[in-house]
Formats: sequence, C-alpha cells, structure tokens
Amino acid sequence: MVYLRSLDDQIQIRIDDGQPLVLGRTEQCDVYLDDPSVSSMHARVSLEDGRLRIDDLGSTNGTRVNYLPLTEPGLLQDGDTLEFGNLSFVVDAPGLEAPEEDVEGPMEAVVDLDPVEDDRSAAETTMNIAVPPEPHMVDEEGESGAGDASWIAFAAAFVMIAAAGGLLYLRLCTLPSPY
Repeated sequence: MVYLRSLDDQIQIRIDDGQPLVLGRTEQCDVYLDDPSVSSMHARVSLEDGRLRIDDLGSTNGTRVNYLPLTEPGLLQDGDTLEFGNLSFVVDAPGLEAPEEDVEGPMEAVVDLDPVEDDRSAAETTMNIAVPPEPHMVDEEGESGAGDASWIAFAAAFVMIAAAGGLLYLRLCTLPSPY
C-alpha cells in the first residue's frame, strides 16, 4: 500500500496500483487540496507495477520533490518529500521499488545533514560560491567611479524622503484643528 501523508498527519492520500490520481484545488480532482497555493489541477501521481510516478500539470507554484522543483515527470521512493504549493507530504511506501539509476529525476535531497567533525573549521564546512565582482566604471585616469553611483542613489533617495516628509507636513498643517 502506498500513501502520501501530510507532515502534520492531517491528510492521508491512498494510492492504488493502476489508478492515477489528480491532485488540485477544484472538487473535480481525485484529491481535493483546499489551499490557495495549490493550482486547480496541480499534479498527478500514479502507481504502476510498483513504481510511483509524479507529474506536475503546469501548476503556478510548482511541485517539488525533496525540496527541488520538479521540471519533468519523476519516480518517487519511500521517504521522499513532496510539496504542492505550500502543502508538504512524505511518501509512505516501504514496498515501493527504487527507481533505476539511469532514470533522471530530483531524487537527492538538497541538504547534506552529515555531522560536522569537531576538528573542522567553519570555512571548511561551508560551500564556496564564487560571486562575480560588481561592475564598476573606471575613468581615463584609472580612477574608479563606483562610489559616484552609490552617492547619486543615496542623494536621490534622500531627496524623495525629504519631499515626502515635506508633503506630509503640509498636509498635516492644512487639516482643520480638532479643538
């Protein structure tokens, strides 16, 4: 027996072999999910020959498997996490066949929760992501003009805030006195 169980255990969806289920926010769906983040016809799950398949049906907020967006139909395993909009479910299917290795699909979790060894520094435990330097302008003498743009933005913001404050002050001054 295969089930999708909500993380709060309030919803349990039974999936029978050979009977695909459409999940969505309209009552015409096989499984009605009353949440504004779920599309009217959000996704389809089907169990065939011991394999659980998931298809997103062009939903607005997407379907995620193990916290990764589902971009093409995929196969699920026992313990996988499914998200339809803001609703989260876990696959409860101990007898489910594992997908073949050559089948593409978002089956790996995004986060590695291995414990950090005590002798490792914080720098060794984080991912190093190269961030390109911000583009800046250099004049003919080789001087950077990057500071000029930030001063212009600051001055523009200051002028807008001052103008808004002045308009608010004038409006308050023209209101009739309550006394």
